[in-house]
Amino acid sequence: MGLAIAVEMVAISLSRMIFAKYKSAMSNSMTVDPNPVRKVRSGRGVRGSSERQAEKGELLRRAALNSAIECLAAMPYSEVSTTLIAERAKISRGGMQYYFPTRLDLLRSVVAHLHSRRLEIFRKDLLAIRDHSDLIGTMIDLHWQHLNELEFKAYQELVLAARSERQLADLLMSSYRSFLEEWHSIARELIGWDAENPAAARAGNVAHYLLEGMAYGRLGGQLRDDEIDEIKEFAKQTMRAASRETETARMVNDSDT
Repeated sequence: MGLAIAVEMVAISLSRMIFAKYKSAMSNSMTVDPNPVRKVRSGRGVRGSSERQAEKGELLRRAALNSAIECLAAMPYSEVSTTLIAERAKISRGGMQYYFPTRLDLLRSVVAHLHSRRLEIFRKDLLAIRDHSDLIGTMIDLHWQHLNELEFKAYQELVLAARSERQLADLLMSSYRSFLEEWHSIARELIGWDAENPAAARAGNVAHYLLEGMAYGRLGGQLRDDEIDEIKEFAKQTMRAASRETETARMVNDSDT
């Protein structure tokens, strides 16, 4: 009996030792630095993925805004729906809802995007022609050309629709002021046109609204090409006269100092 008990006790002891080693090995194998997994998940991989998602989202958003501008330039405002814009931009309805929860959100973004595109075109024009011998004439010709292109046609449609939609009218009014300020800032930066000077501001307004008025007149088929050329020439003469007046005043002020 004594021998049997001793043998049993040795077996139990060996079993406990083996189990302890097995448990330790399993514990080590399960806890061997799980941090690499967490590091991968919280490191560049995730940030890169987030950045890619943000870039993709911005591309989709821009696609929707460009689609809205194309629709507004091609058809009546009343026929331009978020569904149509989404279909042309190849964006799901859920995506449109995510980026533009309400129609007013969409309109606000469209107007901002529209103004941004027009200002970008204006800046590129001035950079390309600021050393031109007939800067004012070329600038007016280019501006008239753009008033007959996609961006201004879309803007025209919004302006016409705003007559019967108060929220849109308020939106256009507030955004147009900031648009003009940026327009004047670009002209001052690139060609030295000072809209703070009364003569320059007056001439700029005459030329600007003559051209925009002609764009609306042409939209209604009210102007012939020869009439358009005559009014454009008057706008050029007005701007040139103001430029000479402004330059003369600057020279006088410089001599006085």
